[in-house]
This record gives sequence, C-alpha cells and structure tokens, in this order.
Amino acid sequence: MPEIREKIARLIHADAPSLALTDNVTSAMSYIAEGLTLKPGDEVITSNQEHGGGRSSWIVREKREGIRYREFELGKPIRDPQQVIDTIVKSFRPETRVLVLSHMITGSGALLPVKEICAEARQRGILTVLDGAQIIGQVALDVQDIGCDAYVGCFHKWIGAPPGTGFMWVRPEILKNLWTSVSSYQWNNHEDEGFRFTQRGTGNYSVLLGLEAALDFHFDIGPQRVYDRIKFLGNYLREGLRKMPKVKVFSPATETMCASITVYNVQGVTGAQLQDAFWNEARMRPRSQGDEFCVRHCTHIFNSKQELDTALRIVRKVAG
Repeated sequence: MPEIREKIARLIHADAPSLALTDNVTSAMSYIAEGLTLKPGDEVITSNQEHGGGRSSWIVREKREGIRYREFELGKPIRDPQQVIDTIVKSFRPETRVLVLSHMITGSGALLPVKEICAEARQRGILTVLDGAQIIGQVALDVQDIGCDAYVGCFHKWIGAPPGTGFMWVRPEILKNLWTSVSSYQWNNHEDEGFRFTQRGTGNYSVLLGLEAALDFHFDIGPQRVYDRIKFLGNYLREGLRKMPKVKVFSPATETMCASITVYNVQGVTGAQLQDAFWNEARMRPRSQGDEFCVRHCTHIFNSKQELDTALRIVRKVAG
C-alpha cells in the first residue's frame, strides 16, 4: 500500500520507505523490541506511566535474554517540562542503551518535551523509541524535528480509522539492521525496509481502505485546524474545572504540555460514580480509569462548547 504509506509519511513528516504498516502500537513496539540487537546487561528504561502495550515486549525480552528493564518515576501531576527532562537525565546510566517513552502520557494527557529528551539521549549514545498512540491526529508531529530514533503510533483513536491500523517508523540507518520477528517473502528486502515489516502474511485489506479514507478526511479539513480546535476545547474544559474547589486536575498546569486529554476527579467521588453521572444526566461517556478515582475526558472536533458547558454543570452538581 504505497499510497497509504506516503500519506502517513506526509502526516508525520517522515520518509515513506522507513515506515511500516502495523496492526497497532503494541505490535509495532514488539517489532522494535525483538528486532534490536541487544546483549545481556544492556539496559532499557522507561517511565512508570507507560501503557502495557508499550512496555511488555521489553519485559519479555528481559525474561528471555537477560537484558535489564527499569522504570523511573514521573510526577503526577507533572509540573513543567524541566521536571521531566531532569528526571529522565538523572535516570541514565552507562549501561542504558534504549529509552522508551510515551510522547503523551495516557493517564494524564501530559505532552512530554521529547525533542529535548531525545537530544540528551543522543549525546549519550542512547536510542529513543517514542510511543505516539495518543498523538496521531491530536497533536502535530514531525519525527525529523523531534530527533527520535523510532516512533510508533495508531489511527483508531484521533484519526478515527478502523481498529487494526498502526505504524512503525525507524530511522533508516537503524532500520536496516533491525531483525524481522514476523517474516514472510520480503523479510530481507533492504530496498524497501518498511515493507519488510509491512508484509507479514494475509491481513484485512478493508481496514486499510478505511484508514486511507480517514487520512483523506483529516487532510481535507486541514490538520492544523483539527489540532487548534482540539486544543481550544481541551483548554476550555480545564479552565472550567480549575474554578471548582473540590475538583483536582491531574493534567499539567502548564498548558503547553496539554492538548485534548484532561484527567481529573471530584473530592469524595469515585471515577465510576462520575462516569455514571455523565451518562445518566446527558448520555456523555468520559472514561473512568486507573483505580477508578478519576476520569479521562477527551475533546475532539465533533464536540462543542455547549457540550462542555453541560459537562461542567454535571461536575459542579456532583461536587455539591
């Protein structure tokens, strides 16, 4: 599907031959975790707020081959970008070979300063692999400008494509030495490195056509218009929530680190109770998450200020 790969490359400012189509972020991350040449004792580090699909493949490799897997603790809420940079740089060790990190933390909606982090890692010879599951279609992305070594993402969240659509981009000089873990006829095709990982047996062609339609829709509207609208609505919601004394917002207070996702709770109310209140009052479905003490509230272009005013009214009522 060269046309789809070209459109994805345009979206993330990448080179299409270094881009592979995958089923999701989990499979893309697994291809990288299994394909990199690492030896026992080499260390892979990540934060304590990663999705299971982003970290499990590294833990499996630790169990099987003796590499070291370690997590560092990020704040919650995260205060500012420098806090994140300092935490990660202090976590680097001489044996650290790979840094795996979410571009946006799902559990708080925090946009991390990945460009600065990747620069610090590069100075120390550490490979950077970014998980962009919550980025694609929500925030503008330029993998070349960020300077990461690999980036994985999916399209069923903010692009609105069918489930089963994801991608893996790896810097060309690294991709050529990445081993395939699911291999078919083209496993050794170094003229099209991305296709080595895209061709992995019979798949579902129809979901790829759905992906292409969703990408076309996104480009027809204009990506920047989408990102601006998402940011505007997210900021509107957070401003309203922060005026309520019984509400705690776990998304960063620094608005440059926020987009759509807002995570918050109401004092004395579980996330499940707040989720039910939204549904019973207005058929809204912000999602209860974690240990059910908070909700994750996402705003997209199909939402309106009026809907957010209704949401704020419900939160105010629940908070008494």
